[in-house]
Amino acid sequence: MYLSSVLDTLSRKSYYGAEDLYKLNEAIFNLPENDIVTGRHAQRLFKVLETISKDTAKYCRQDESFFYDYVALIGCMQNQHFFSPAQSQTMLKWLHDIIGGKEGLNLPKAKAEDPKATAALKDKVAKLEKENAALQAELAQFRELSQAVQMFQTFSAPKAPKADAAKPAAAKKNKPKKAKKTGKKEEGETAQEE
Repeated sequence: MYLSSVLDTLSRKSYYGAEDLYKLNEAIFNLPENDIVTGRHAQRLFKVLETISKDTAKYCRQDESFFYDYVALIGCMQNQHFFSPAQSQTMLKWLHDIIGGKEGLNLPKAKAEDPKATAALKDKVAKLEKENAALQAELAQFRELSQAVQMFQTFSAPKAPKADAAKPAAAKKNKPKKAKKTGKKEEGETAQEE
């Protein structure tokens, strides 16, 4: 069983790193269904956890990742069914102590920011914001141009009147008018025409 080999390795160590905690957490969390944690395994596991918890503050100060792996490990272990209620309560106490408790753990503080680097980042951000504003303005111009192109593409010119329909109307207008007959003979008319 993988858990047994991890416990054997950790039992022989005097110093624990974040990688050790990760392996132990992985061994429990990914335990195959057919593997059963016996009372003997649970006792060995609790003993290793107890040994690790005694010097947790020292390990956390040396390795920043240790703190996170320790919290993950204890958070996973305190809920396992093979531990007794007293062991689960003890692990919850360890978790409480490492996270905050009365005094809390004095973790290494984050490195102070370099003022020159901060100023350089601010300059870079200002430059990028200016560039972003210019690109936004250019984008607005392209959108206006795109709208104009779309309007031009959908524009249709008014239709001219059909040529066939225009000819008869024009022909009627250009015909000479016939003189009205009033019953009087105009000069030059002869009797034959009558």
